[in-house]
Amino acid sequence: MSHSDPHSQLEKIQHRQSGLTDHHQRFSDAQQAYISTYIQLADTKAAWVFAISAALIGFLLINTEASPLRASHAGPLPQTLSVVAMLLLSASATFAFLGIAPSLRSTRQTNLFSFTTVAEIDSARDFLSKVQNLDEASLIEERLYHNFDIARICNRKYKRVKQSLWCGVAGVALLGLALILYDFSLQASTIGVETHNGGNRGQSALFLRDQEKVHSDPCFPDSSPN
Repeated sequence: MSHSDPHSQLEKIQHRQSGLTDHHQRFSDAQQAYISTYIQLADTKAAWVFAISAALIGFLLINTEASPLRASHAGPLPQTLSVVAMLLLSASATFAFLGIAPSLRSTRQTNLFSFTTVAEIDSARDFLSKVQNLDEASLIEERLYHNFDIARICNRKYKRVKQSLWCGVAGVALLGLALILYDFSLQASTIGVETHNGGNRGQSALFLRDQEKVHSDPCFPDSSPN
């Protein structure tokens, strides 16, 4: 009659009691890869929105010729729309930054899969010792707790990205409207100046023609000096 190792029997009992088996480990691996991919996508979207919002805010504040906010002759409506657009773009950039910024909160301060928990351990030897004290089921459990934490982080990121996108779309729409109105006001002022100059030139031409008629009329004596 063969005798099995008591330590191996204890691990099998704990494994069965925990209810976590190999297929749970495969699930935790696939789940972590899935959540990590979506976190990377959220960070990429937030980074693009932040860059576009920051660039448009810089355009409004720096460009003195094309920006309705800086141009003195833009008119009250384009300037008002530009101010609102800048506020929305600033909110978009803020939400995008909050979406990129890492969240270090964890549901379990003792989760050895979390880098914040590992960083608080005194030495690598202590970390190795803590990991060696965990059986297979406990390691899967740590992994699943970590998946729960990063799933919450992913959810918060997408909430910030959604807020950032909505504010950014509204800001871009108002900025586009302000630029259109500013362009119309520039065209109207240009046409007005050309009309005014054309009227002055027409009056001058009429005056010169009248003078020529006066000088050419024989009824009027020649006023030129002898």
